[in-house]
Amino acid sequence: MKHKTTILIAAGAGLGCFALGYMVAGGSGAFGSHHGTANGPSSGGGYQSGNAFGPGAAGAKDGGPQVVGMVASNEKEGRLFAAYREPNDLRRSFEFYSAAKELTAEEIPDLIAKIRTMPGDARETLMPVVLGRWAELDPKAAGDFLVSLNDKNGRDRAMRYVIAAWTDKDPIGAKNWAMSLPAGFHRNNAIQSLIGALAKRDPQAALAFVQDQPPNGRTDNAYEVVFSNWAQIDGKAAAAMAMDLPKNGNRERAIQAVADRWAQSNPAEAFAWAKDIPELGIKRQALANVVDAWAGADPDGAKAAVLAMPEGELRNRGVSTMVSRLAGRDPEAAQQLLTELPEGQARNWGTRVLVENWAYTDAKAAGAYLATVDDPRTRNDMSRQVSQQFARQDLQGAIAWAESLDEETRKNAFGGIANTWGQQDPKAALEYFSKNQLINEDGVMLNQTLPRWASQDSAAALEWAKSMPDGKLKDRAVANVIGVMADSDPRGTVSLIAKLPPEAQDDAAANLAGRWVNRDATAASEWVASMSESDAKTKAVRNLVENWTERDMSKAVAWINKLPASGSRDAAVFQFSRQVTDTDPAGAAEWATTISNPEQRDNAVERVYRRWARRDEAAAQNFLAKSPSVSDGLKAKLLAPRQ
Repeated sequence: MKHKTTILIAAGAGLGCFALGYMVAGGSGAFGSHHGTANGPSSGGGYQSGNAFGPGAAGAKDGGPQVVGMVASNEKEGRLFAAYREPNDLRRSFEFYSAAKELTAEEIPDLIAKIRTMPGDARETLMPVVLGRWAELDPKAAGDFLVSLNDKNGRDRAMRYVIAAWTDKDPIGAKNWAMSLPAGFHRNNAIQSLIGALAKRDPQAALAFVQDQPPNGRTDNAYEVVFSNWAQIDGKAAAAMAMDLPKNGNRERAIQAVADRWAQSNPAEAFAWAKDIPELGIKRQALANVVDAWAGADPDGAKAAVLAMPEGELRNRGVSTMVSRLAGRDPEAAQQLLTELPEGQARNWGTRVLVENWAYTDAKAAGAYLATVDDPRTRNDMSRQVSQQFARQDLQGAIAWAESLDEETRKNAFGGIANTWGQQDPKAALEYFSKNQLINEDGVMLNQTLPRWASQDSAAALEWAKSMPDGKLKDRAVANVIGVMADSDPRGTVSLIAKLPPEAQDDAAANLAGRWVNRDATAASEWVASMSESDAKTKAVRNLVENWTERDMSKAVAWINKLPASGSRDAAVFQFSRQVTDTDPAGAAEWATTISNPEQRDNAVERVYRRWARRDEAAAQNFLAKSPSVSDGLKAKLLAPRQ
């Protein structure tokens, strides 16, 4: 079958460790041309192999990461690579900008080619830096190159930098280029980046652009981006415009964005405005946003405003928000505020908020307070929250505290401890949990501890898992260990799975497929395709397609197209359509109609339709009505007039 969707899905795993917004926004000021730093000569003197930036100088920053392929060919590259190794985030941002500013348009293509040979984390960081600089010099060339890339690392952030630089130089040109891109990931990414860049400079123009786009041509957060930036510039104007929008989800998102951002500059005005919002649900959330921001900057002012409200739900919610803000910095004041809440559900909810936030700063004290709480449900539910933070602060103290609790509460508390204990000594943690019958049926404790033990001693971890009583927990435990083993020896793990009882093979096969495809997609897909039709194959197919689609959609699609009609192909198509629904609902719907099982086909189509209709109901209804593959029953169900 022909590839029915052209979108590309990026991982979007931003490192968030540096800020180059100024670089792509243009200007110089405090970040002007940077010469003569401790990291290299200011000019002249020629490039010297072996200096602080030379080939083999990976240790230019003591303790910096050693990166395959990161060997500088000249001083400019050396400065850029040294910035990557800089451990101090603030200095790193400055040095990235300083190094990138020296690059010329002629030097950039070769540098990008070198960066593309580096590991993913390095590409994720360096590609946006270099492409952002290129966009300052020649934004169209940078943009055209960016959309030609197949590798995903750094694409999202690079597009933001390119569009921002282009918008500074030529906003009309940036808009025309973004709109000229073919439908798919790059066009969506460019439009999202353009909305963000325009919103920072001219929010009214950004809103006009957003409103000109069809519902499926803009991102779900477009109104949030525009109104958040607008409220930062002029809260009153942004609030007035948000209230005048048609009453739908976009208006609600705009109002919440205004409340959140306006409260940071003038919380009293934002609070007065939020109180007058006519819709109760929107008012409730807007007030919560305002009070949260206000309490962080001026707790006394926020407290006075909240307590002056009439008694009722909105006042109670405001008090709870104040409690959450005060719990960490002034728990006594937070406890005093609890008395402003009526006994019962409101007081219990406020107590939960107090304990949860207090535990972040002093879990021991929060635990002691929790023991005095009268409501048993609150004590039981919050024990996990407290113990989770307690274990991070004092593992042995957390264990001792959990042991002092009653049986049901103790089990919950150890659920919170499992992750930290599993990181420090997973074998001891699992043996303790097993001996004291603390492992919950949901398997969360296993997931938090067993994989780490398996990474240290897979044979011992597997034997322990096999010794568990038969049942779902045992199957999950074995699958966890096999998933870890797959990272080092996937082919050996295939043989191991074949020796497992049939009921244990399903999860194990799924784990292996999901992890193997990240290392060797060809080998993993060949193995999955060779499996006999079974529940194990169905689960393996789902995991394989999920991870492969994120890494290389075109190859995942080609593999799906080669599968014969079967239950496993249906599972592959269902998973694929599920993943691309938000970015290409039309393509996802068309894929869903190729599922051979009628019931599964209707389920897949309905899922896509409902998400698609939130963005563009007319297009979704048109597809459904015209598709010959959709059952008459589903059409009648979804296209029936609303009562």
